[in-house]
Amino acid sequence: MDIDLRCDLDIINLIKNITFIESKLNIDDTNSLNINLCSGNFINVSVVAILANWINYIKQKGYNLNIDINIEDDCKYTDYISRMDFFKIIDFQYNEEFCRQNEEGKFLPIKMLEGYDSGLINNLTLIFKKVLKLERDNDTLFMLDYSLNEIIENIDRHSFTSTDSTVVSQNYRRKNKLEVTIIDNGIGIPKALRKTLEYSAWSDEECLLKSTKKEIKTKGIENEGQGNGLYILKKFINSVDGELNIYSGNSVYEYDGNKNKEKTYKINGFWEGTIINFIINTNKIISVKNIMEDDNYVPFSPVLDELFD
Repeated sequence: MDIDLRCDLDIINLIKNITFIESKLNIDDTNSLNINLCSGNFINVSVVAILANWINYIKQKGYNLNIDINIEDDCKYTDYISRMDFFKIIDFQYNEEFCRQNEEGKFLPIKMLEGYDSGLINNLTLIFKKVLKLERDNDTLFMLDYSLNEIIENIDRHSFTSTDSTVVSQNYRRKNKLEVTIIDNGIGIPKALRKTLEYSAWSDEECLLKSTKKEIKTKGIENEGQGNGLYILKKFINSVDGELNIYSGNSVYEYDGNKNKEKTYKINGFWEGTIINFIINTNKIISVKNIMEDDNYVPFSPVLDELFD
């Protein structure tokens, strides 16, 4: 069984590939997996993070994987994915012949989470601060802190799984773009929302579409948030002409912030849990008052206040 990490491999085609492979795995045998690092200078870090998460998930389910890494001669991204901790996570020994850059405020290598991690959210916030060139008291930081907190806390509340979640972020400085991907292997957004009676008749695609609306949340969960994490993130993405993509089960949600258009559809693949991927343009002017829909919005975050003190 093979996975080809080509430069043009996207998230949907990776999901299709690993869905097929997972259907062939045998819990009572050793399963061979060949990961082929193909020729080229670039690989999308979100694709690599999703693959790392899936391998970790499969192992935690009890499958025995024998992973073989095949590196083509003209593959130029091996050092990069090593620096992003891909090889470390999948337990592959790779000889690093480079000096590791300080990641703080620049990028977030692939991080495996056992639960809610405020320190990781702080690291993400520092990346936004540096990339968007924000002062410490800028309202945008507090808004993003709120949104990211809700999204990552929801992973902890709704995943109902013992497997690790994953977060990664990369700044593409020359393209003025920042990409963030959050991955879990829980029950997924549709099943989580349908636990609430008034949402119980929604299809998978409706659940993904409406999860980005205001005050949509699972009722009856202790310490449940306000249900606005994805809603505020979507409005932020709209303000910076970005992209938001959500994958859960065999359904996909796509939002084009530049055109303010969204769509959902099914794919011939299945992701156990939820993947939230977003890309923002880092050279846009941001109006937090418009995003929060409140001229009197007063930003507050005890976590950020402590971080910057």
